[in-house]
Amino acid sequence: APAADGKRNTVYSDGIYFYEFFIREADKAGDKAAKEQYIDAVFEMYDQLEACYPEGGYVNARRAFDYYYKYDNRKSKKEVYELFKKAIEKDGMKTNDFVINPFTSLLVELYFDKQIDEAEAKKYEQFIREIIPNGLKDCKEPYCERWRIIQEYAPERLRAFEGVKDFYDCEYYKEQYYPD
Repeated sequence: APAADGKRNTVYSDGIYFYEFFIREADKAGDKAAKEQYIDAVFEMYDQLEACYPEGGYVNARRAFDYYYKYDNRKSKKEVYELFKKAIEKDGMKTNDFVINPFTSLLVELYFDKQIDEAEAKKYEQFIREIIPNGLKDCKEPYCERWRIIQEYAPERLRAFEGVKDFYDCEYYKEQYYPD
């Protein structure tokens, strides 16, 4: 019964953890074929996890996170961005903290690479700025530390949009720079 009591996905998340151990061991041994098979198995676990727990954006968020940080040769940045976006669309203000920093980085990068338009960039820039205080307000340790790191990184990364004409209004610049 992979869903066990239907409340915990530990059967799958533990399986992914084990396969990640096997990936590291295959990497140490220089066995590229085994490593690739184990990586395939990780993403099969994600497929099974999603089939068993289809609600929410957690699975897409985890997949995207792994593609972004661990297996960046398997998906394009745009594809990873789209996975994060699906997670955000499903979870809204309850989006997992581990999504925000890589998504913010991709948002800025893909905008400047002309892979997403200004309207989409503005939509998600606003979302990021709204979710951070919400995450800090509702967090419980040890997650608060992660939200504090996000609070330091994401808004700073979004400042890249300051160089885009009319991306931010005058009020943004007043709030950002007038106190200085």
